[in-house]
Amino acid sequence: MSFTDRFTSHSINAIGVVTLDFTIGANTKVTTIRAQFTVVDIEDHSYNGHIGCRILTTLRAIVLPVHLKMKFPTSGGIREVCGGQKKARRCYQTSVPPLNKRPNEHERKKSRENHMEINTVKSEANEDNSPKERESEKRAMPHEEVLTVPFTQEHKERTFRIGTKLGKDHKQRLIASIRELKDVFSWGPEDMPSIDPAVEVHILYIDPTFPRIKQKKRLFNIERNTTIREEVQDLLKAQAIRELKFLA
Repeated sequence: MSFTDRFTSHSINAIGVVTLDFTIGANTKVTTIRAQFTVVDIEDHSYNGHIGCRILTTLRAIVLPVHLKMKFPTSGGIREVCGGQKKARRCYQTSVPPLNKRPNEHERKKSRENHMEINTVKSEANEDNSPKERESEKRAMPHEEVLTVPFTQEHKERTFRIGTKLGKDHKQRLIASIRELKDVFSWGPEDMPSIDPAVEVHILYIDPTFPRIKQKKRLFNIERNTTIREEVQDLLKAQAIRELKFLA
C-alpha cells in the first residue's frame, strides 16, 4: 500500500496498520474511541498523526475549517477544539519543502510507476473509445500461470482455472473436489430453480378501485430493442417470467 503526500507529492509506502485507543478532549468533556491508523515513516513532518474522515465520523464531529474549530459530543457535553492561524501556517511551511527540493513531473511519474502493486494488461484499443471503455480493458492478472479444466466432458465450455504451481497430487485432489461440487455452480438462470417467490416476485400495492391507465409505449433505438428482446427470450427460456394477456 502506498500513499501520496499532499505537501511534497512524494509516494510513501505504508509500514503497517495499528489499532489504538484514541482519546480526545480535556477535563470532564472527554471521549475515547478505537481508531485504526496507517503507520508510515516520514522525516521532517510537523504532524504526529492525521485524523481522517472515518475517525471524525466515529466521533460525530463537526469541523469548521474556516474558523479552525471542531465540535464533538462527549458524556460531559459538547467539546470545542480551537486551532490557531499562526500554528497552522508554521506547520504548513515546515511540511512543504523548498522549491529546489520538490520533485519534478518526471520524478513523480517514476515514483508512481515503482509502486504499482496490481499487474494490469492493456489491449490495443481504438483511440475513439470512451474513458469508461478504456478503463474496463484493464483487469487484475493472476500471479502465476493457470490451467483451464472442464467440469465435465459433456459440457467442455464450462471450465474453471487452477494454478500451475500446485503439486501433482494436490492438483488432482483439487480438481476432483471441484468437480464433485459442480452442482453448486450456476451457468444461467435455468440453473437456479426453486427460488422462493417471496424473494423474486414484486407485488404492486395498487388500489383496485382506481381506474386502469395504459402505460405509454416507450420507443428505443434498434440496438436497444434487440438487446431487450434477447433478454426477454433468455428469461422466458429460463422460466423466470411468463407472458400474460389481459384487457387494458
